[in-house]
Amino acid sequence: MSLQAYESEAKAPLDPLPALQHTLGNIINDLVFGETYERHDPNWLYLQQLQEQGVKLIGVSGMVNFLPWLRHLPGNKRSIRFLLDGKAKTHALYDRIIARCAQQLQQEKEQQQQQQQQQSPGRSILAHFLHERQPYSQLYCDEQLRHLLADLFGAGVDTSLATLRWFLLYMAREQRCQQRLQSELRHLSESPTLAELEPIAYLRACLSEAQRIRSVVPLGIPHGVDQDTMVGDYHLRKGTMVLVLQWAIHMNPEAWPEPEQFRPERFLSADGDYVAPAQFIPFQTGKRMCPGDELARMMLTLYAGRILRRFHVQLPAGEAQHVDFEGECGITLAPAHYKLQFTPMEELPKND
Repeated sequence: MSLQAYESEAKAPLDPLPALQHTLGNIINDLVFGETYERHDPNWLYLQQLQEQGVKLIGVSGMVNFLPWLRHLPGNKRSIRFLLDGKAKTHALYDRIIARCAQQLQQEKEQQQQQQQQQSPGRSILAHFLHERQPYSQLYCDEQLRHLLADLFGAGVDTSLATLRWFLLYMAREQRCQQRLQSELRHLSESPTLAELEPIAYLRACLSEAQRIRSVVPLGIPHGVDQDTMVGDYHLRKGTMVLVLQWAIHMNPEAWPEPEQFRPERFLSADGDYVAPAQFIPFQTGKRMCPGDELARMMLTLYAGRILRRFHVQLPAGEAQHVDFEGECGITLAPAHYKLQFTPMEELPKND
């Protein structure tokens, strides 16, 4: 993870979004496609812009799924046109990536056949998909693959990016919490590893509280009922769509006293160990919970820990009362654009 963007511009307030979007996005690019982008690559800049705007517009346009006549309203027509155009351009880009990957796999296959070696499936999800579908090409088409790649990239980037931005924003406002966390981080190496950061219970508690107080998927992900069932006094017919309202669960005052207050201590036992209450479900729960929860936890821990090990963050002078803590809700609940002051830790006065 690169922190050069913050180091080079640390004297002036800056928006952390571009650096986070680039580095987080490239982790997912590498996992999904086996490719990464330079920061100013035009294709990458377009995908980032589409991701940010598309997440907002899909949330607004989602009502069209329930009330189709709304698609005729001017605002919705523009949103749908933007999304369909973005889908076409993204799929065209994916087709080029798929073709490159397929060509590379074919070349490797021919080389390994000459050397009488078993073919390796490659290291990306795309490469594995192309390798595994070879005997079943009539069942798995490129259209399925395009949508799978888009889902994996979008889900992998959007939620983690929004969570990190909320985390930094709350750390900047809640200086007591930040100072306590940094008192534990300052004894680690300058670029701590995941193994160093995972035992820091207060870091995990701060991240969890950010996920609770601003659920990045407030409506949850739609599920379906595969048979007639009862939920309390409600009869749900087979095929009914069910949404787990994570916002209501995470802001329930019976489970979380004074839920609008940022208190990482909710996730700490009397002994200081990390404890997650049953009502905490940032990745939902059950068999259909988010399959990327472990990867997300690792990325959040590594990014949050390394940033606050190197920098003290605070809101620019005189702007604290103007910062929006409500957020913008599309598919995910993300903060509005904001700027923070990043001060290298070595420039702060030493207290011990």
